Amino acid sequence: MWTFSLLLLLTVWQASAVSVFPLSVSAEALEADDSEKESTSDRVERQSFFARFATVTEVSCTGASDGLQGSCKKQADCLSDGGDLDGACNQAFAFCCVYKPASCGSKLKTSIGYIQSEDYPEDAPEGGCSYSIAKHASDVVQLKIEFVDVELVGPTLGECMNDTMQITGVDYPNNLNIPICGSLTDNDPIYLSVKNSDGDTRITFDIGEESNARWKLKITQLKGADAAPPLCLKYYTQQEGIIRSFNHQDGIGEWLGNMNYAMCIKMQEDFCDISFTSNHFDIGDGKLCFGTECLTGNEFPLQLTYNCTNGPPVFSYMSGNTNDDFGSGFELTYLLQPNVY
Repeated sequence: MWTFSLLLLLTVWQASAVSVFPLSVSAEALEADDSEKESTSDRVERQSFFARFATVTEVSCTGASDGLQGSCKKQADCLSDGGDLDGACNQAFAFCCVYKPASCGSKLKTSIGYIQSEDYPEDAPEGGCSYSIAKHASDVVQLKIEFVDVELVGPTLGECMNDTMQITGVDYPNNLNIPICGSLTDNDPIYLSVKNSDGDTRITFDIGEESNARWKLKITQLKGADAAPPLCLKYYTQQEGIIRSFNHQDGIGEWLGNMNYAMCIKMQEDFCDISFTSNHFDIGDGKLCFGTECLTGNEFPLQLTYNCTNGPPVFSYMSGNTNDDFGSGFELTYLLQPNVY
């Protein structure tokens, strides 16, 4: 008789979008009052037996404490995956689950997460530190990596001699297959293919002596509809924006040697040509190519226009081997032009 009653209660609960507690407590009653928001710990205390049977829609959320992006999950699911509860979501039994492992050797396996140096934002300790990124679903095809706050010692004549960051375990060709360094904070996001990779992606930092290094990276796992075009290390989706080389630092940094990658701009309806103007351009013996037109040195046209009839807007950059002249690279403003054809 008791077994039948429990099954009946669970059936009624699953069929109702209003009553998630037996008989009397509604989902609306679980939400915090606008004038007095409950804490995460208070809500955890009110978890019941029935929370284990609740269905939570996993949508994006923003953590209450530091504004980091997370996913709405049940308490048990978040904690078992190594996440942190950071505020309540607008669903019964749902919390904003933020993943930000700080210890070296950590693994991240979630749609959105962060890796940061130990004791961030304090200086990272000397030595090596690596993290692994596992696909959270079999249909993940790319990793989008955003440089939220990455400060490493810069290069010497284009070569990273002290602090380094390197990414391995992605599909061939790995367009970021050499160590990078310098001030990468707010640098353009990068997109790396993992469609054909069975193992984990590894992000490794190697920190030298007397360094003030620190890092925080945001990593988003992308499926087909959200992915950048193949082989595009950097992908720009807005009508206008800024394109810059690594470690540019508003013209006071130094370009990194032996880089070879493509940058792509997303075409939009009713737009065709793309105009480029230079905020700063000093790439030494490197090459920045717009279709068949390649530029080098420190001279950039007053305005350069890429005609959409030339094909998809993919632009390649190859840096030189040695930055003897301490050039800082490039920073360009692009603007999609309305279609007049």
